[in-house]
Amino acid sequence: MKRFKMIQSTWLVVITTMIAVASASAQSESESTIQGYEASEVHLTLDSGNSLLGVRVEGCELCTQQSYLPARDIVISEGRRSLSADDYQRVSGRSGTIMFDDKNKMVFEVNFWAPRGEGEVR
Repeated sequence: MKRFKMIQSTWLVVITTMIAVASASAQSESESTIQGYEASEVHLTLDSGNSLLGVRVEGCELCTQQSYLPARDIVISEGRRSLSADDYQRVSGRSGTIMFDDKNKMVFEVNFWAPRGEGEVR
């Protein structure tokens, strides 16, 4: 009988541990790794064909680094308008928001703020 109680106690500890581990794992998976930071300057590093090589930020209080790699399907926009590679040099260096995945530190969206008065509904 004593041995049965010892085995029963051991199984209780094992099951409790498994539940705690599963709960912690589910909680960490549900926590978002998406971060969005505002920067006074967002610079797009381009090659000679206007292909995006990197994103560099200045004046970003919350950013943990100054340079980020772009995700393969990165979206670059100005206000509500999506931009093409032809527009990148025009907006590079302006204020904006970067969205990146904190797990891989890759930027998947850059939104440059539209100059005041542009795109506003009157």
